[in-house]
Amino acid sequence: MNRVIAVVVSLAILACASVSPNRKSSTTINSISLGMSKQEVISVMGEPSRISADPSAEYLIYSLVEEVDTTYFPPKEIKAEYFIRIVNGVVKAFGRVGEFGSEGLRQR
Repeated sequence: MNRVIAVVVSLAILACASVSPNRKSSTTINSISLGMSKQEVISVMGEPSRISADPSAEYLIYSLVEEVDTTYFPPKEIKAEYFIRIVNGVVKAFGRVGEFGSEGLRQR
């Protein structure tokens, strides 16, 4: 009986430690390539958390889970914002907000 309880508790903890299915991991950004269309990006990444634009580009901003801190219960997702710069309908740059001239995209 104690083994059954231990197994159930262990499985519950492991289930909580994974990234929620409706949230993307920061490793998902590795599926993006320069030259992809905006539609291709959205099909891989899903809808962005927010969108910004300036006269030269559109920025798709995603809040992605970088890691799961299991010292908390329930486990805490540690997130960071990532951007994808779209120019003339295709990806020209992508990365973590603050890289490649994207400092102005930080949410205040």
